[in-house]
Amino acid sequence: MSNLREISPDHIESDRTFSICTLITDFVQYRCAIESFEARGFNTKNSEFLYIDNTHKNFFDGYSGIAEFLKRSSAKYIIVCHQDVELIDDGFNVLVEKLAELDRIDPLWAIAGNAGLCGPGDWVMRITDRFFENARIGEFPCKVDSLDENTLILKKSALVAPSADLSGFHFYGLDLCLQSKIKGCNAYVIDFHLHHHGSGTKSPSYYECRDALERKYAKLLRFGIIQTTCDLVFLGPAFHIRFLRWFAIRLLRVFSKYGPSQTI
Repeated sequence: MSNLREISPDHIESDRTFSICTLITDFVQYRCAIESFEARGFNTKNSEFLYIDNTHKNFFDGYSGIAEFLKRSSAKYIIVCHQDVELIDDGFNVLVEKLAELDRIDPLWAIAGNAGLCGPGDWVMRITDRFFENARIGEFPCKVDSLDENTLILKKSALVAPSADLSGFHFYGLDLCLQSKIKGCNAYVIDFHLHHHGSGTKSPSYYECRDALERKYAKLLRFGIIQTTCDLVFLGPAFHIRFLRWFAIRLLRVFSKYGPSQTI
């Protein structure tokens, strides 16, 4: 049959290395950002430049915009960056080198950035912005729990995408890190220096996004028991204790439709 086509690692190819993706409300800032990318080795042969025009209306937000970029991208890596970033030192070759290093260290990496935290107060960053000049904090590359949204680099093959039930322009970096962790993948801060010109203000929508994310993951990660067609699956570390698991199963047999004929 002529329409059969095998999919294997040897046959996976990407037209370009990077898709540079941006939500735009100010084309002047965006042009400056793209000029800095082009000046440091990103061109139409190795990269594509995708944008969403939000100058008149927010057609997409941080969550839905990244989901759309992931669908439209033809590259191996997706760089989602603010319109007000500027490359000042590092360029195409450096970024390729840093991502190749990640592949060697941790093939399960899914997302990288230039600023994040490993835990409360444990900063890792390589950035220039309104707070820091040429900051180099931490050891690179460093596995982190959260990433700043000014620049995010997603490995397309990892298939990590933002939550469909969240919206807005805040905390999508954290959401991607959490989605990555759920898939068994990891997030990193890498040694890739750029200048972020943004101010980072906190409007009421910032707190709305934070509260929505907290509600979502409180439900998703809570302790629970899920019944499959073959067995009971216990979520939460307490159920790793054999007696608690045995006791919970007995209670369910008494008070639910989980019948004694089902395999445990």
